[in-house]
Amino acid sequence: MQQTGLSIPFGIEQLTQAYAQLPLPVLITDSEFRIVFINSAFVDMSGYELKDLSGKTPDLLSAEPAAYEIQQNVYETLLKQEVWTGTFRNTRFDGKEIFCETTISAIIDDHGTALAYIGIYIDITEQKLEEESVRESQKLFRAMAETLPLAIYLSTGIEQVCEYVNPKFEELFGYTIKDVPSAGRWFSLAYPDDTYRKMLFAKWQSGVERAIAANSFIEPEESVVTCKDGSLKNIQWSFFSLGEKNYACGLDLTEIKRSAQALRQNDTMIKKLFDHVPGMIFQFKKNACGIYSVPFATDAIQQIFGCTTGDVLNDFSPITRALFPEDLDKLIASIEASAENLSHWQCEFRVQIPGQPVRWMLGQSTPERLADGSILWHGFCTDITERKFAVNALIASQRLNAIGELASGVAHDFNNTLMIMSGNAELALRNDVSPETKILLEIINKAAQDAESRIRQLQRFAGCAEPI
Repeated sequence: MQQTGLSIPFGIEQLTQAYAQLPLPVLITDSEFRIVFINSAFVDMSGYELKDLSGKTPDLLSAEPAAYEIQQNVYETLLKQEVWTGTFRNTRFDGKEIFCETTISAIIDDHGTALAYIGIYIDITEQKLEEESVRESQKLFRAMAETLPLAIYLSTGIEQVCEYVNPKFEELFGYTIKDVPSAGRWFSLAYPDDTYRKMLFAKWQSGVERAIAANSFIEPEESVVTCKDGSLKNIQWSFFSLGEKNYACGLDLTEIKRSAQALRQNDTMIKKLFDHVPGMIFQFKKNACGIYSVPFATDAIQQIFGCTTGDVLNDFSPITRALFPEDLDKLIASIEASAENLSHWQCEFRVQIPGQPVRWMLGQSTPERLADGSILWHGFCTDITERKFAVNALIASQRLNAIGELASGVAHDFNNTLMIMSGNAELALRNDVSPETKILLEIINKAAQDAESRIRQLQRFAGCAEPI
């Protein structure tokens, strides 16, 4: 027991002996509120000895900014001979702050006069710090919840009684905390279709019970929520239990779903367009190490080169195997020239898939240099076999026409010569000639007639067929 040189009010000496052994901190003042006694438990709690406090008022211990006002309230209550209870924030001898749940009452004599005042303290510092930590956590949670792009539904218990919904929840769905005080009410509003609601609720509630029991989480689930205005939203829900609190978080996937659907439709349309393009659209790549590959090609690659897009994604050899051997060097040289100058690439080459005839192809593309030093061509390859045949046929026809024109000219000139020979031979035969001369003239005339027959054939070939 520690007591001061001030006299302990008469009649309470025995009380101080009892309080000295009490495990709770005790402080006693005289009727003037001057400290006259503290027990060992109070010393342990505060770090102060009685000599440090003797004759001083308890407000010396206060760490409250408004210590004087608080102490005045205590004094006023005690002077009315009422019991004061409350929490003090005090300072220990070493400067650390402590929180004390305190009850102070007066010791009254038979005449109704206060002899002394006894304060019993309970150190609640750890509890206060925990409460402060919880408040800070809640404050941080609220600050995050107010700005997160997630709908948050904070609840307690298996019934998921709602304590808080964040602004995003109200923005997405239109429902307030008054609309959805429990998970049951939320499900009835968000999922009006009875069959769909029952299916979702059974699965959700089963997961919630497991998560609460294990203080864990539920794997994300997607559902279609009916909002207050009747619109539908695709939401991915997650749930986790932390202590006594349950957190349901909803991520709006509506726009993502719509975008994905639009992309799928766009891909389908592009694929249909590609499928109807008479040739192959492709990207051809030469990396910084000089290795060729085809990062992209339409399905026509199989008809042209006999391989799939996967075969050439990182390997060019399936295409080289389909190339006509005599054209391989020409093709590679044209690619390298385009790469060196970043110029438009164009090349005609032949391909042959086993079991199929040789076909002529025309490839065209435009190159660009990428940041990693590789070169990427964007191009198109089409079958020009029929065009090649048509050109060759045209060339052959032009050659025949030239020969025909030449033959026609020769036939015309030769025909004139034969007419002179034949005419003169016939005139000579009308004259008296020797038998030997007649035989020679007849031979000449017969040769001219035979030559005329050959000339007619030449004229028919040349398209003339003029009569002689």
